[in-house]
Amino acid sequence: MIYIAGYRGKKRFLDRLIQWWTGDTYSHCEVVINNIGYSSSHVDGGVRSKWIDFQDSTVWDLYPIEFADAEDIIRYYQETKCTKYYMLDLILSQVLRTRLNIKNSQFCSEWCANALRLPDPRSHTPGSLIRLIVHLNWMQRCAKLS
Repeated sequence: MIYIAGYRGKKRFLDRLIQWWTGDTYSHCEVVINNIGYSSSHVDGGVRSKWIDFQDSTVWDLYPIEFADAEDIIRYYQETKCTKYYMLDLILSQVLRTRLNIKNSQFCSEWCANALRLPDPRSHTPGSLIRLIVHLNWMQRCAKLS
């Protein structure tokens, strides 16, 4: 199973700032395949894969992604693993709400939405992306019932 993981920890100032700005629980998200997180991380400088203890329920929430394809996600990771995380790009998109973006830069929810082939990836926060995935899972289950 593939998951989207939402980070709700408050260890760093940036985590608290993102949670405050977005009015949401989550400050970061990861696509999880076989306990490996794939995302773009400010802490790690950009797109990377990393083992993380996602079972730590004090800071992580896991939601299944029923429509995702692991091979597509890993292929996208291979294509983008040198992409950086620039704070200015996050500010342009999430604070100033502009369409401007810095070439070769992605923030976490943008990278995850791109990896999952979801529309308008730069518009998502970690929380809005998780809500969209939960909704898409529900829609897919409803479609199977009809």
